[in-house]
Amino acid sequence: MPVELRSLVTQWGLDPVFSGPRLPTDLPSLAAFPAAAATGSVTLAERDGATFNIAGHTPFYDPASDLWYCDIPINYGLAYTPFIRLALARFQPDALADAQASRVVLADFLQLAPQRSATVVITKPKRIDSISVAGPTYRTASGISGPGVAFATVEVRDKTIADAAIGWRPAGPRMPMERTLLEQGYGLWSLMNVKLPAGQCRLIIEQYEQIEDDGRSGVSLLAVPGLRLIYSDVIPLVLAPPAPPA
Repeated sequence: MPVELRSLVTQWGLDPVFSGPRLPTDLPSLAAFPAAAATGSVTLAERDGATFNIAGHTPFYDPASDLWYCDIPINYGLAYTPFIRLALARFQPDALADAQASRVVLADFLQLAPQRSATVVITKPKRIDSISVAGPTYRTASGISGPGVAFATVEVRDKTIADAAIGWRPAGPRMPMERTLLEQGYGLWSLMNVKLPAGQCRLIIEQYEQIEDDGRSGVSLLAVPGLRLIYSDVIPLVLAPPAPPA
């Protein structure tokens, strides 16, 4: 890509720490932004005679912070934690052809989290049949292979704390999940037959990468690789109602 265009377009790239599937395209295409409310081709004041693809997203107002924000889902295939730098502009598709887009502002570099999907199955009161988490995994440049480690923790509502957001306590120890490396670079973490306490419960899932310490602190490399949190979820548990009497 010409150097003069680098300040005008969105770019992405792989994290050199990890190996694995490549990004779908050298530069993000319109298909990388599946939630776009409007797409088109626009001219920019910074570059006469050139047209650029643009993916418009609907902004929303947050009265608590008095700021506008926008959620932008990004489809980056099976690449593991790539970096992206968004080129942002105000987009008005109904404006005159040469006034649809404002001048471009570059956002900071961001590292995208790996995609994860969690499934919890409950068919009986006071017991979870199964917990599973799946998603792309990794291999580091130093040879550490995924899928890393994951833990599940059951928490119960602590009614002595009025705040429903923080009024929770662990109902037991953090439970390690069994890990499996699947085909095409996918990882699976699972846990079966988890007993639940009485009361309102929720499930905390945490998944970590295993990465060697780089020794910059003056300490030699750890014998056991360190852990970096990359996925965390809080899942309210709706217990199955008791079976009706026969």
